Amino acid sequence: METIKKFLKFIRVTDAQGDLSITNLIVYAVLIKILLKHDAIGTTDLGTILAAILGYQGKRVIETKKAIEDEKIAAPKYSLAISDLFHRGDMLEAPGEVISNGKVLLKRVNKLLKMISLDLPPTVNSGYRDAEYNVKIGGSSRSSHVLGMAIDLGDKNGKIKSQITEKMLVECDLYMEHPDHTKTWCHLQTRPTSRRIFLP
Repeated sequence: METIKKFLKFIRVTDAQGDLSITNLIVYAVLIKILLKHDAIGTTDLGTILAAILGYQGKRVIETKKAIEDEKIAAPKYSLAISDLFHRGDMLEAPGEVISNGKVLLKRVNKLLKMISLDLPPTVNSGYRDAEYNVKIGGSSRSSHVLGMAIDLGDKNGKIKSQITEKMLVECDLYMEHPDHTKTWCHLQTRPTSRRIFLP
């Protein structure tokens, strides 16, 4: 019995990810049977040993699946579509370069959204702006929105900004306007600035 305990302990150490193959499990079972040849429990059936190991493996699989499901329930992940960036219905009038910029932006923003937890899908306060509309709302003449390289996500309670770290921005190759200047939204852009979290 001590031999079985030692082998099960060995399996727990080597199977940290719960992904041992059936072949490996059978090999372990055979080894245990061989070692039990001169053991006091020499009549232990090979099938019983294998069943015990498979039972352990099955438990690990169930635990892993449950952990994945719990994570999905606790932190739903959302993503944005190209239509969200061109939410004013101006995609047909946008230059090809702007659309290409927008696709790159969305890919990076969606990567970032997968790193944080949101209760509801993000809303877009401002996506692409043509030059005329940008002037109309008082936007900067150098605004990254005009290039399709920036997006403002609604963030009245600051939940999005509070979860974003500089490390995340580096990983996603994004830049964020300083939260002190974006009270009710979160400005993200692909256009490089001197700092990942920058002042306008």
